[in-house]
Amino acid sequence: MFLIICFLLILAGSIAWSIITNIRYKKTEYFKQTGKSLFALRADSGCWGEYQVYLTLKHLESIGVRFLFNCYLPAQDGKTSEVDVIMIHTSGIFVIESKNYSGWIFGSEDRQQWTQTLPSGRMAHKEHFYNPVMQNRTHIKWLRKQIEEHIPIHSIIVFSDDCELKDITIHSSNIKVINRYKLLSTIIDLSAKTEDKLTPEKIEDIYFVLLKFVNVSDDIKTQHIKDIQQAEYNSIVSPFSKEGVCPKCGGKLVPRTAKKGVYAGSTFLGCSNYPRCKYIRSDQ
Repeated sequence: MFLIICFLLILAGSIAWSIITNIRYKKTEYFKQTGKSLFALRADSGCWGEYQVYLTLKHLESIGVRFLFNCYLPAQDGKTSEVDVIMIHTSGIFVIESKNYSGWIFGSEDRQQWTQTLPSGRMAHKEHFYNPVMQNRTHIKWLRKQIEEHIPIHSIIVFSDDCELKDITIHSSNIKVINRYKLLSTIIDLSAKTEDKLTPEKIEDIYFVLLKFVNVSDDIKTQHIKDIQQAEYNSIVSPFSKEGVCPKCGGKLVPRTAKKGVYAGSTFLGCSNYPRCKYIRSDQ
């Protein structure tokens, strides 16, 4: 009987904690803008990373800071550029690209492809992904089209605390590549070095100008994914080979079409040695 009572108490406490956590979550700016349930949020590694970025900085809302999430900025040829997190501060705008990765990360500001190395038995498994500095540079380019030129913009690439930035080379002073635990101190440091440019009224003006690019239709989101996949395909196809080369086994990368799931109908690159090699090239 005693064990049953203890179990029921633990269960009741767990349920109560879940309810309270959900209530608190639904009061956040992240939920108001994305509409994602807490369950869906935990199931999506990328979105969970964005939310952890927000939680790290959330208390800054008390001093008038504004946040925007998954902002689909208009780009050229009817395409869009999706920004993970935008933070509007009196010292300027912080454009944050969240990478909720683990393992070791290698890369430099000028190299198009970065590398994630993961332990895999006795052998290290490597994945390549598009340079997030270049990715954020594109975001900022289109953000500039929506705001006044004189406003300072800081580019911050935030990796999970579960990964180690082994060899990262950055030359530009306005670009930071950091783990999440350094995010708040980095922003405080950058803010202290930058003269305040935005009044509370101006922060609100910019926020509402950009807010209309947050709540976009599913059609825009789907097309954005397809555009990214096509860009990734174009970026890795070898100029000497129509298909390109698999970075895992050296086989040819050939175009395939997804038949199931959210990406059904979209094209991607898969290794010609499948099923022996299951490498695919998809959006990072």
